Amino acid sequence: MLQNIVVAGAARSPAAQGIDLEEKTVIEVEAEHGKVMKTLQALEEGYPGAGSALLPLFFPGELWPEERTFWSTKRSELEEKKHKRVAGKTGIP
Repeated sequence: MLQNIVVAGAARSPAAQGIDLEEKTVIEVEAEHGKVMKTLQALEEGYPGAGSALLPLFFPGELWPEERTFWSTKRSELEEKKHKRVAGKTGIP
């Protein structure tokens, strides 16, 4: 039980949440008043992984079909980018 308390309270870098940011990075996104999904999509466009990391927090349920399409496309792009980065580091195609 003590281990769970330590793990839950431990500080994590944004990279641990799938958001590759340098320390003290300021994220600027033009938010639309009352349009959380549009704001998260704009965040995802500028900072891949950041919007998708926040998506379950604001939208824990089902998404509209066009929203599912957007997020699945972005997830695929991010996975492809990660795969290329790992392949480049290891030399494995």
